[in-house]
Amino acid sequence: MASTTQETPLAALLESILPKDLNLSVYHTSTPPEETEPLYLTPRGAKPAPTTLESHFLGLSLLPESVFVYGIEILIYISTHPTSGRKESTFFVSKADSSGYLPRRFASFTPASDPTSKVSTLKEITRTFLRYLIDTHLKKNPDIAKYTISLFARAQNQYLFPDSVSVPTKHILDDRQLIRWWCSVLDPLYQSPPTPSTSDKEVKAKAYLLVPGLEAIDVRSLLPPHSKYPTQYPDVKNKWAQGSPFTTTDKISVREVIPHFPDDPKARFMDELEFEGVPDGAWEDDPRVGQGWKKVTNVGVFWEFMSMRQECSAGRMVGFVWVVVEREGSDEAAEKVEDKEKEKETTVEKQQEDVPVKEGDTISKEKEEATEAEPSKEVKDSTTITEEPKAVPTTEEKKEAPTEPATSEPTNSITETEPAAEPAAEPEEEPTPTPAHGESLITSDAFSSLYDLLTDDKRTDFMNLTVATKSTKNWIKKVYSFSQPKESRIKTDPLHPPEKPHEAKVSTVDEEPAVCGEVPVEAAPTKPVKANLDTDKVVEAVKPTEDTFWDWGQPISGKVEVTTAPAATPAESQSAQAVNTINVLPVRKKRNASVDMGKQEVTVLGAGLVRKKPKVEEEKKD
Repeated sequence: MASTTQETPLAALLESILPKDLNLSVYHTSTPPEETEPLYLTPRGAKPAPTTLESHFLGLSLLPESVFVYGIEILIYISTHPTSGRKESTFFVSKADSSGYLPRRFASFTPASDPTSKVSTLKEITRTFLRYLIDTHLKKNPDIAKYTISLFARAQNQYLFPDSVSVPTKHILDDRQLIRWWCSVLDPLYQSPPTPSTSDKEVKAKAYLLVPGLEAIDVRSLLPPHSKYPTQYPDVKNKWAQGSPFTTTDKISVREVIPHFPDDPKARFMDELEFEGVPDGAWEDDPRVGQGWKKVTNVGVFWEFMSMRQECSAGRMVGFVWVVVEREGSDEAAEKVEDKEKEKETTVEKQQEDVPVKEGDTISKEKEEATEAEPSKEVKDSTTITEEPKAVPTTEEKKEAPTEPATSEPTNSITETEPAAEPAAEPEEEPTPTPAHGESLITSDAFSSLYDLLTDDKRTDFMNLTVATKSTKNWIKKVYSFSQPKESRIKTDPLHPPEKPHEAKVSTVDEEPAVCGEVPVEAAPTKPVKANLDTDKVVEAVKPTEDTFWDWGQPISGKVEVTTAPAATPAESQSAQAVNTINVLPVRKKRNASVDMGKQEVTVLGAGLVRKKPKVEEEKKD
């Protein structure tokens, strides 16, 4: 099957927003949608709603140093909302961190097209990656009428890159700055939300910010300027709201409307409420499960309890941010989709009931049951022919007829009276696109292993550029090993493939070494290998060069023209010096206080000007 290499559109999007002369390499790892734990807690005895999870991680490394400068992890859930009963998507921003190795001149820039604005590079990268994921997700799932972007902002020195706090150029934000930063990142997605291109319905969007334990007037200071001072921005219609998007009904409690994300402060509180007073090992059968929610009567009480927890009251603020986008008339569209699905199910069942059962069908069903019951036996004829049986050829016909290879596909018999029909042209097989550079699709277990590798301070270090570059390459090689077929994995080092027996391995440019599996990525020392066992001559094994066969990243270069301060001409510099020089009046110098006191002139008073104080004894005698 033919294969073609496709360039990822994510790389093109990032190039269009990055400043010129900034060279990066894109590493986007993701997992296919897989079933996971339900996003919402279900009532006791009820069947949990099916939920799928799709994980994404974007890493950007600086070229040519090949060191990570930024990383972000986003989890995409598809679940059924407990209140509306409709399918919806949730984009949860799990982690985001910078390493501090992005040069200062590229941290922010002023586009030539808008000299009055100043753009943050990491903000643009984060927003572009989120928009790309939402657009791609909505194209694959056009029936999704509502999606939510959710995150919590909690300031820490480092999230993804161990020891990056030691990098002096890393800009660490405090809690207030971080909340403002995320609000400014998501605000363009709120003002102009991504929607399916096939939809012609209007979109309703709403953004929320909630900081447990903080007064409303203080939360207002963290919002974008148009929501902080709404009267000064009358043209901006979408204003941020304080609070959360969670609502309850008479039948739906607080417990069932708050999503449960991994490594989330409110999820940890929800677990404590769910298993309060329940001993370990009895979480399923114990009737006390969920009894802790009795004291949480509504959503407001839940956030009051959250404000008293250590994570939200230990001297730092935690901001919860949501952007909810919903198409108008989504309830009617969801009901129509459900009705169509029910109609399809009923028609399929009727067709299956109306179709008469033939002998061949029963035989084929019996064969299928037999194959299922005995999977170890080899089945030669996988398809049973229900058409007219073929005439048994005579011995002469057998001699004259050319021998053809046996196939498992049925063929229709052709009589001599009917002209032979021309064989139908087989449809051309569509080329299977191979993963493009910068894209890697792996399993969820491999994704978790890569996250552990990146965040483990015993195996990864970003303290200085040398160890940070080494840690980045180790992670890239690990992803490369996971993305290869299992048959091609060999337990050896990727830069030192196994050598053929009785031969000295000589690496060439055109030859690609074997691919390793889950192995240590440190380069093993090269050992001498005998070229021929018949002689005592030893040939030093050729160490392969640091090829890029394991570097699956997509190099990109920024395309945004940036305004820079023009260099001053010699005439301008001379005129500036003339303006700053004072030639009219002499310059009075301030007297230095540190002058040697011995060199200063001393004023001596005359004898008549000095008044002596009489002694006490003389006054008593008088």
